[in-house]
Amino acid sequence: MDNSTTITDYNSTNITDLDLNKTLQDYNDEEALRRLAPMIYLVLLMLIGIPGNVLVLIVYPIRFQKSTHRTFIIGLALSDLFVCAVTLPFEITEMRFQYTFYNMWACKFFRACNNLFALSSIFILMGLSGDRYRRVFTPLKLQMTSHHATVIIFFSVCLSFMFSWPNFFISGIRHVKLGQLNITGFDCSLSDQFAKTIYPTVYGGTLFLIFIICMVSLIVIYSLIGRKLCVHIQFRRKFSNVSSSKSTSDTTLSNEQHHVNTSQQYENEVFEDKKDKKEHSEKKLLNKKKSTIKDRKKSTKEDMASKKLTKIAFAVSLAFILSYLPHLTISLLTALKGKFLFAPGPVVSAVLPIVSRSFAINNVVNPIIYAFIDRRFRDGYRYIFKKIICFKKSHSYNL
Repeated sequence: MDNSTTITDYNSTNITDLDLNKTLQDYNDEEALRRLAPMIYLVLLMLIGIPGNVLVLIVYPIRFQKSTHRTFIIGLALSDLFVCAVTLPFEITEMRFQYTFYNMWACKFFRACNNLFALSSIFILMGLSGDRYRRVFTPLKLQMTSHHATVIIFFSVCLSFMFSWPNFFISGIRHVKLGQLNITGFDCSLSDQFAKTIYPTVYGGTLFLIFIICMVSLIVIYSLIGRKLCVHIQFRRKFSNVSSSKSTSDTTLSNEQHHVNTSQQYENEVFEDKKDKKEHSEKKLLNKKKSTIKDRKKSTKEDMASKKLTKIAFAVSLAFILSYLPHLTISLLTALKGKFLFAPGPVVSAVLPIVSRSFAINNVVNPIIYAFIDRRFRDGYRYIFKKIICFKKSHSYNL
């Protein structure tokens, strides 16, 4: 392997400014200005994602009962919070010092952390979808507990670490040739040592394959779950109609029998005891009818709860698929090319960083999904806000 320094050359055909007095800092500041839009975009995602995921970590343990769904959601929120609080600030810093990023170890560490948090979210989503599949298709069998969900999250993180550590080695400082005076910039990207080797391609291809496998699995799982729920709902409606008709028929027959018994009573007082038995039978029938209605309402409520949890899991998985696909596609193409995908320019510097960091949307949008679908979550964060406002008011009065 050739360990010599590789310099990515952007010569005069790519640089329009021919000012020979420009320094490396000038080039860096110019590129940072071009990337102002992506930096603002990531700052906005941070301002939405950090409080949103903190809110999930507060509301779910307080307002929701202990369950596998709650455990997986909390695990996802932790992973999303790390992305918003660690990954996004690093991405902003890296864009601000696009050509003057000298700290190789910080580059390696944060690049590896990016993959660690991202893969953790992916594997936790797979655990969540597996739990929903089992509850829908085998509801009478032994189900996963919150302890099992915690174990799955732990192994998801371990598996993510196993697939993330290679990024620590292949990432590093890439030297970039700038301008007419052959000024060398320092970019946090693929290390020069591995830029021209097959390792980045193999690693990027592996991550892309993991994404494809998870994406196809999620699509298949939720397609099967959706089909099963539709069949179940149709059966419930049909059963409800049949039960209602049968209940009406039983009530009519009971009234007719009661009329006959009443006539016999007036004709002969000897059958008084028989009338009491019939009345007792009618009360049992009425209680049975009430119990049936109560069970039906309970079953309908459980169906609605299962449907809601499935909708949440599906929406979160769909957001993951749509947000990670552009990011992984660009990463794989960059690895295949062995250098920057496009030469720096005003449009490229403004648009490409946003597209390549599309993964951040997945880590920000999850709390919004919970708020739209789950009324209990909305009630929960309203309750938290009221508590905070009341605390502030009481604290100000004490002052």
